Amino acid sequence: MASKRCRSEVRLLGRDLSVWTDDSLGVAGRCWPAQEVAGEALLELLLGVGSEFGASSALPAAATVEGEPRCRTVVELGAGCGALSVAIAQALQGKAQVIATDLPEVVPLMQANVDEFTKSSSSSSNAADPNPDPDCRFLSCAALPWGDVEAAESILATAKTDALLQARPHQYCTDNKGTDIHNAWDVPSSSSCCVVACEVAYWGGWDLFADDTREPLASTLDSLIVGPQAFGLVVHQVRDAGREASLFKMIRRRSLEILRLQPRNKGPEEGEIGVWVLKRIPKQPCETQLTLPHVES
Repeated sequence: MASKRCRSEVRLLGRDLSVWTDDSLGVAGRCWPAQEVAGEALLELLLGVGSEFGASSALPAAATVEGEPRCRTVVELGAGCGALSVAIAQALQGKAQVIATDLPEVVPLMQANVDEFTKSSSSSSNAADPNPDPDCRFLSCAALPWGDVEAAESILATAKTDALLQARPHQYCTDNKGTDIHNAWDVPSSSSCCVVACEVAYWGGWDLFADDTREPLASTLDSLIVGPQAFGLVVHQVRDAGREASLFKMIRRRSLEILRLQPRNKGPEEGEIGVWVLKRIPKQPCETQLTLPHVES
């Protein structure tokens, strides 16, 4: 199908963005209202600032230097045009690797917006400075079909390596508890990934022969929520509460806990935007003792 790219103006995280969208890609080629909510919730969870979403009670205190993110890698699933990833990268100002992912056929659209962001970041930096604006070095995109665990692990391995190589050890002399940290490898955030899944939960089952994306999505979330401070963020407008609840059951079966951040007092009704945080359930030590059979002497 021929591309139908056009310019769209969107405001995300306090910034006006002009991004390429593509109607030929259907739902993958456009911006969504839930992206603003997802971005705000992510920054609160990642940086520990703000109280709108109750992040302080949803996740344990992060062992990081004040003002630094609890995770050094941010992966967006089903990023579409990549507008949310661009806004997140701008807001984090090079403090974390941001990777926009989607199906292979969507990558060219994402890449077009990443390239424009990279160009604008580089041109706004000091021309006499040989080092580019850190924003543009920390944003990329990649193909990631849900359920492809090998591809997810490859993205994670590359991002972790980049985060460690680009970390500046002298910034991490102590953590927020006063504990000495000798180098970037000791920082829990360097080995932790947070995953953003905005408007990806709904599967209508319109066609009996169409792939059901819920189980592959749950598998991919499980593969990426890795590290001592890792978490996932699921944000979407409720369209079919029953089917979307079944996705959460699949996620829970993978030892991931789900906490609703918004609405706080009740589940979202049809048409409302819901916000959920996912975190790994700690493994409990095995209490089973080996009992040896009694042998008569």
